[in-house]
Amino acid sequence: MFIVMGVLMGPVYTTIEDSVTDVAADFPEEVLTIIGGADLGTPEGWFQSETFSFMAPAMVIYAVVVGGAIFSCVTIASAISGLGMSTAGIAAASLLVTLLGLMFGTLALAVSAATGKVKAAVYIPIGIALTSY
Repeated sequence: MFIVMGVLMGPVYTTIEDSVTDVAADFPEEVLTIIGGADLGTPEGWFQSETFSFMAPAMVIYAVVVGGAIFSCVTIASAISGLGMSTAGIAAASLLVTLLGLMFGTLALAVSAATGKVKAAVYIPIGIALTSY
């Protein structure tokens, strides 16, 4: 979803560029605050409001959901198998994996914003992750 939506935001902007500028001019200040005060009349402002204000927080939510699922599954596996693993240890490992995922996700967003290149945003974080492993 993030890939498709991220890629499609550019073509969507080019088709509605004039309309969104007119509509955004009528937005109350509170609405502009919610989207980070972005200028929807520019491509940068469009991506700020659509991608970075809405999609990036959803990335955090997904990472937390995955971390929670890992915690739940390993805890259940330990219980049904009689492994006696520490719940606190499982929670700590799950939290660290979640934070690690968020770190590399943040790195990917930063590289994307700095370079504007999809390949760099994918391969640089992957290269750093593999190197650090």
